Amino acid sequence: MHKRFTDCHKYQDPWFRKLPVKYKQLWDYMTCLCDNSGVWKCDFDLAQFQIGETFNAQESLLVLNSGRDEKTPRVVDLKNGRWLIPSFIKFQYGHLGQKSNAHLQVRSLIEENHLVLKQGLVMPSGWHQEQDKEQEKDQDIKGGVGGTEEPTETFNQLDAFRKFWPQYPARGRLNESASMRIFFQTVVNREIFSRLLKSLANYIAHLKANDWKQPQKLLNWLEEWPDWEKHQETTKEEDKIQELERRLSSK
Repeated sequence: MHKRFTDCHKYQDPWFRKLPVKYKQLWDYMTCLCDNSGVWKCDFDLAQFQIGETFNAQESLLVLNSGRDEKTPRVVDLKNGRWLIPSFIKFQYGHLGQKSNAHLQVRSLIEENHLVLKQGLVMPSGWHQEQDKEQEKDQDIKGGVGGTEEPTETFNQLDAFRKFWPQYPARGRLNESASMRIFFQTVVNREIFSRLLKSLANYIAHLKANDWKQPQKLLNWLEEWPDWEKHQETTKEEDKIQELERRLSSK
């Protein structure tokens, strides 16, 4: 029987605390069933059966990596039907000993999965070199003439969705999981999120002006939200005046 360390304080981590329950279960599931190098074979059919929830691979990867940039992911897609948890080895074993029999098996798995261990984190081979080059480019840009750009705060898609979801009219809030997936594919930065909220405000104003007619399903609204970005709702009295003006001008 395998035994693994678990983080007793993870429920105090804002990231973990805000996760939907099924993704908390998926994270625990992955950390229990991955191999000793932190690689999990993505058997979503089995995971869905054993957890009792439905998962979409792309959505799950986005949710679990929420609040992280590409340089420090919680989960990496190895593109071979497997996912990697980079911090797994550091958390479970600390430092890998060269002569420890238990650690020899871990090192064997690192080689087998074509991974590289650096500063306690395990990543796909070549990853660290690519990240080092990107870091050097960033330093060159910031250190050049006029380079005063400050690092921007990472956009957290999950937090943004949690803010957006309850603001949409309740009768249209159906299928939260599918809505989250489309939201993540569409709302990729703060600028788009700000525009989305403006569109939502215009749409709600439209519903109010029309006696709260049945709102669209959120899934459908997310497909056409830019149409509402510049919409300006008029009152019924304004509509009557505009109609009268059109009639007079046509005579």
